[in-house]
Amino acid sequence: LNDWDLSKNVRADGANPRQPDRTGTWQFMSAALLISPSKIHEVSDDLESFVHVLVYESVRFLKHDCQSVEQVMKRFFDYYEYESDGEAAG
Repeated sequence: LNDWDLSKNVRADGANPRQPDRTGTWQFMSAALLISPSKIHEVSDDLESFVHVLVYESVRFLKHDCQSVEQVMKRFFDYYEYESDGEAAG
């Protein structure tokens, strides 16, 4: 969730320090950011990303009785299909 190499100082004059391109691992990004790439990144996006990481790590490393972990992980994190307009939807 944190990539300090891409971090920037917040300016006191209120100017937006963000770069125009979005960076991140799409499997863990919030749905709102994936749907609207120009959306301003908010705390709610970070909270959703945290939940995605928590689910990922929990399924991988906590004891459970799921028989098809690989299928669950692929379906939840990696599945996508192309829409009629050519956009990919995960």
